[in-house]
Order: sequence, then C-alpha cells, then structure tokens
Amino acid sequence: MVQVRRWLSSTLFFIVPVLLMLVLADANAQPAAGKAKVDRLVMGLISPYLDYIRPWINGTADHNIQHDPAFEWLVEIDPETGQYVPWLAQSWEMAQDGRAWRFTLAKGVQFHHGYGEFTAKDVVHTHALWCDDKYPGRKEPPVSAYRTGICAVERIEVANDHEIVMHCKVVCLDTLFYYSEAANVMIFSKAQWDKEGEMGYESKPAGTGPYVFKERELGRYVLYERAPTPHWKRGVVDWKEVQMTWTLEEPTRYAQLLAGETPHRGEQGPHR
Repeated sequence: MVQVRRWLSSTLFFIVPVLLMLVLADANAQPAAGKAKVDRLVMGLISPYLDYIRPWINGTADHNIQHDPAFEWLVEIDPETGQYVPWLAQSWEMAQDGRAWRFTLAKGVQFHHGYGEFTAKDVVHTHALWCDDKYPGRKEPPVSAYRTGICAVERIEVANDHEIVMHCKVVCLDTLFYYSEAANVMIFSKAQWDKEGEMGYESKPAGTGPYVFKERELGRYVLYERAPTPHWKRGVVDWKEVQMTWTLEEPTRYAQLLAGETPHRGEQGPHR
C-alpha cells in the first residue's frame, strides 16, 4: 500500500504540471467570444468504430458518432433533460391502443449533393433498409441487435409528403427510442439509392446535417466540411471542417493531445 501511494504521488507530481500547462496554453489561445479557435475540429475517438456508413450492417450506438455531423434522426434527445424533442419529425402522437404512431415531418429540409427535399418516402425507404431483407437493390442483408425494436414497426402508411403513420406488430411504446438518435435509424436519401445504389452511401453519402461528407481514408479518418448554406435547424456551425480519427490506443491519443493534433476528444457530436 505504501508503494502504491508513493507511485500515485510521483505520477501526480509529473501529470499535474503537464495538465496545468495545457490549461494555461488553452486559456492564452482563447479566441474572441463566439468564434472557433481553429478551422478544423479534429476528434481522436475513444469509442470503438465501424469504418463504414451503412448502420444496418452490424450497427451499434458507437457507430452513431461518425454519422452525427452529416445525418439526422426523426427524434432528438435533449442533452440537458434527456427528453425526446422534435428533429426531422416535428411532432408525434401514439394511438390509444399503443400500436401506431403518427408523425408530422419537417418541411423544406434538403439532402446534400442535390438529392432534393426530405419527405415521407425517405422514412419509408430507411425503414426498409433495416427491415426488408429483399429490398430492391440491396447488396448486403441487415444485421443488428436493434432490428427487433426498429422492425416492430410492421409498415409505414404515408398520409402525405410530410405525415406518416407507423403501424406496429404489437404494442410499441418504445418507438421513439428506436427512431431517435439513441439508436441507428438516421435518415438516408431514397433518391440517392435510386441513382447510385447501395454503395453510393459509402462513397459519397447524402445526409441533411450541417456538415457534408468530404472524404475518408479507411482505417485512419473520415472528414466532413461545413455545408455551403446555413443549416435548417443549427444555422451556421462553428468549424469549417470536422475530422474524426480512428485512434483507439490511449498512449497514442494522449500523445496527439499533447502535440495539439487532436484538440478535442469525446462523445458529444460537433453539431451541438
């Protein structure tokens, strides 16, 4: 026990001055209020990653962080209260028997790369990517632990371009969870699928978020750039680019942090 205390004391003796230097350097480098310090935010990710875009192929919650800059969900989770709040779905209502949900969708939301306005057809399409093994154009079958909850929705009735009704096989009280950012059902463009096929989602995915996919180098990073126009919900976001690096080893991440290569590490999405 004495040796452990001596080791901790020695370790803290060296670590505390280093941390203090980082804090002071950061304080001296603070920009004017409301401005980002750098044009590119580099994130050294802590969570395990899946180095592809299609979340219905063995997707997990850890997969979501690389979708966060460019994609959006029907339902957002308020980071302060934990409550479900509107996102691509502006409102919702559960049927009295708990087996259906009516959603009103946002209007005027545009997909990247000129793929047009987000509508009900994109929700139907995204649901099919998860739940229809024989969906036309599919190259790989969906495999994910989330499918049971997501596919409790048996079919989606389209009332009009901006109103849908999700009909469930059984009582589905947790539908909001499975179609929120807590799960993997971010909305993909049907128009892109129809034009480019499934692999278009890997080469140049089109979302509706404040950042646009720019490039990726497998096993190293994925890079996004700020959309050319203000985002429909977030406005003009802080950084011109967001780069997510796949650095899983703690010593390497720490070295990057000390060198100023990754000024940010964490789980919070860059659009917040």
